[in-house]
Amino acid sequence: METDELLRFLSTSVSGTTAQRIRMAKLLLCALIVRGDLDSGQSLPGIRELAKGLSISQNSAALLVRELCAMGVLDSIQGQGTFVDFSREVREEAMEHVGLHIIEQLRESATLARYAGLSAPSFDFLVERAFKERRVASRKNDLEAARKALLGAG
Repeated sequence: METDELLRFLSTSVSGTTAQRIRMAKLLLCALIVRGDLDSGQSLPGIRELAKGLSISQNSAALLVRELCAMGVLDSIQGQGTFVDFSREVREEAMEHVGLHIIEQLRESATLARYAGLSAPSFDFLVERAFKERRVASRKNDLEAARKALLGAG
């Protein structure tokens, strides 16, 4: 995934407060690494670009990079940039990080569903629906990008 594409993806995928944006960007970057969309050694956008793309301050973007460096997912070299840097073990740790977050979110949602009086099958239906809606949105984004590429090429 190229730098511009990564920034577009992050900017359209995160929302909420600064803390929520940082948390979601961290999870998304981990997920992209787990999926193999970001390669080890690949350069990431600079702090200013990340801050602008995520609509957060440069200090918050620097915090995001520091947290990912502490996880071993990124390596920041002063004057050179920030690079994806992971081993198989780090990839597995990133996968676990994403998985734990998903479980946490599902638990919160399940609690809310119980309070709302939804049955387990109804909750399962909603989770499946949300998953399918996200896939449809991704396909629509892919189709839109392809359409723009074709129109731009013509």
